[in-house]
Formats: sequence, C-alpha cells, structure tokens
Amino acid sequence: MSTKTCTKCRTLKPLDDFYRDSSRSDGRSHQCKECKRPKVRATVREWKAANRQATLAQKARYRSRHKGRIAIDNAIRQAKRTADRLGVNTEPYTVAELVEAWGERHEWHCVYCGTADALSIDHVHPMNRGGVNALANIVPACVACNQSKRSKPVGEFLAGKHVPEVHGPGRYAHAVNVLHRAASPFLDFQE
Repeated sequence: MSTKTCTKCRTLKPLDDFYRDSSRSDGRSHQCKECKRPKVRATVREWKAANRQATLAQKARYRSRHKGRIAIDNAIRQAKRTADRLGVNTEPYTVAELVEAWGERHEWHCVYCGTADALSIDHVHPMNRGGVNALANIVPACVACNQSKRSKPVGEFLAGKHVPEVHGPGRYAHAVNVLHRAASPFLDFQE
C-alpha cells in the first residue's frame, strides 16, 4: 500500500505525504502533512514559549558552532537585497556553491590584502555600475578593503590612493592575478 486517504481532507495521497506514527497500524498519521501542519506549528510554538531558556541555549549553541555559515548566509542575503534594491540581474547561487568557489579560488583570504579576518562579499564590478550578483563577480574581501573599495573600479582601488594601510608591497600584483583568474569578464581596468 503506497497511498492513503487523509481523514481530514479526504484526499488519496502518497504515504510520503503523511508523518510517521509508530502507534498506528500502517505506521503513518491519519492526517496528511498539509492538514496537520497548523497543529504541528502551534505545538512547536507552545513548546518554545514554555521552554524559552532551552530554546535560547540551543540557538546560542548553533550560532557558536556555525559562525562561518551564518556569516556567509548573512552576506548572501545582503548581496541579494542590494541587487534587488538596485534592480540588478541576479544569478542564483547557494551557500554550498559559494563555499566551493571561494575555497577553490581564494582559500578564504581577502583577494586585496590577503587577510582571513572578517570576510565579506565584494562585487568586483560594482552592482551600481552595472555588475551582476553572480558567483563569477563576487570575491572574498575583508571588511576594511570592501568598505574602502565601495563602488570604485578595481583599478582605481588598487592604484594606491584608496588602498587601506594593511596592504604591503606586491599586493597589487597578487590582487590583479587573483582577479584575472576569478572574474576576468567583469574587470574594468587594464594592468
């Protein structure tokens, strides 16, 4: 038997549409997930309200274990909000794709200064100058470099007058090399 009729909506549905329930003879709930969802949500909400300290402790444990993931999620959300606000084309990408791309291309260091501290998403070709919110146009940048660059073209930023003091000799050549490999279609400067 691979289907079952929901007792509430009286619709024949696949067994996967029913929660598991070991107390029932067929091992599935009598109501489908869709019909049972409001009750499940209310139960979870009540439990969280009654166990506020446990809920807060669990959230704190999750945040401490997944700091990097949370930072990446926040950076992606912010980039998408900015793209929406500017009316920029967005090519969807997931956290997993971003992690894989940055791990392969940049080894989790700022492309401009090489630091691994407080990385954020930088759009090589700024969105307010026609850049897209896509994996090929984003690179990891520390907060200092990203805030210093703002919406400047990469060449102007790397030329030196706006570069943060953290940059040492040879950083220009390093950044140009990394950017050529990572996002050459979006570069708006010549070496």
